[in-house]
Amino acid sequence: MLGGVKYILPDSATVLNVIDSTTVEDRLARLERQVSEAWEEVLGERDIPHDTDYWELGHGAMRAMRILEIIRSKTGVELPISVLYEASTIQRLARAVLAEAKVPFSRLVLLKSGSSEKPPLFIVSGIGAIVLELFPTARAMTYSGPVYALQPRGLNDGERPHESCEEMAAHYVEVIRQVQPSGPYFLSGYSIGGYVAIEMARLLEAENEQVPFLGLLDSHPFEAVWPFHIWLGFMLQYPLATIWRTITGSLKAREQRSKRPAREVAEISSNSSSAPLDSARWTSAPLSRQSRMRWILHSLQRFTIRYLNPRNPSFARRTSYYTSGLPPNLQRTFENGLVLVAEYRPQYWDKEMVLFKSRLGDHAQCDPMKVWPKYFPRLEVRLVPGNHRNMLHGTNAVALAKEVSDILSTLSPA
Repeated sequence: MLGGVKYILPDSATVLNVIDSTTVEDRLARLERQVSEAWEEVLGERDIPHDTDYWELGHGAMRAMRILEIIRSKTGVELPISVLYEASTIQRLARAVLAEAKVPFSRLVLLKSGSSEKPPLFIVSGIGAIVLELFPTARAMTYSGPVYALQPRGLNDGERPHESCEEMAAHYVEVIRQVQPSGPYFLSGYSIGGYVAIEMARLLEAENEQVPFLGLLDSHPFEAVWPFHIWLGFMLQYPLATIWRTITGSLKAREQRSKRPAREVAEISSNSSSAPLDSARWTSAPLSRQSRMRWILHSLQRFTIRYLNPRNPSFARRTSYYTSGLPPNLQRTFENGLVLVAEYRPQYWDKEMVLFKSRLGDHAQCDPMKVWPKYFPRLEVRLVPGNHRNMLHGTNAVALAKEVSDILSTLSPA
């Protein structure tokens, strides 16, 4: 369900416009093969059952986007990213392609329905503005209230992106009041979304509203606000750590590839040898030597990020999170998000909040607890499985959902 509107995925010819004399069954069978090929190419698996739920495989939103990109190249049909809320199997995704499923855009996305007697949980999306990545966590929550995600301006054609985290927060407060006019409010945000959730809480409490829950899902402070000695120590070890991860990752990928059938290895190599660095991240194939060197050189640019003007056109490309090849509006919104991260300056706030900190952290950032207590002295830390990127995937998402649900259930008892 998206913004309260469900997809209608056709099951019979009565709702289809069938071209020529091709039967619905033949077209659907062909589309299922094409969708299945897209899944296999991105996930590096064979013979995936057509009723397998994508989210139960433990993969994230970036691979889901890559699947939709390949489907578009094979069929000419461009589906909205959010189609995977409902059409999360090969069978249902093929029907969505057949129907060329569309859905109205909504700033507020319903990830999980729930009791209207419970306060909703609002989650601000991360830097990539991909609310789809929040779906596995929301779906696994046992909290009985509804769960919504918020997505920023800029995703629609001709729409101006937000100019600051504070502006985004003010906009989102207006949005959530449309479904919940008064508190208590439960707020959270993933990554940069945590910055925005903090500013939303400030605005709401300034209006005498209660915000009993404010959760930061692995939100890290940008390095410009790190104390200098912490920044210097991190920068001195970062290049060596990056090179070591690259070497060990390459050896592990080579070992995994050696265990695959020769035909499969050849197919993956031919599909990815000339792919750009960011496309390679979406697949199971190892990076080429040239891509690894570009990645290392890109990592070394971190020494300059702290002192660069975020409004410089080259700034986004120099950051450790930069990804290219996204759909145009999403790419623009993502790059704008990188600027907002760099420009945000946290202000001291003596209020209770919870940091759901990934156990493995983010290799591109220092431990957030070396910085956040200076600004948020009442910050409680709860460790959750995974790293910054995969904490929202598979069993990690289930564990995170349990931690959040347990807290919300105590704040809103039956």
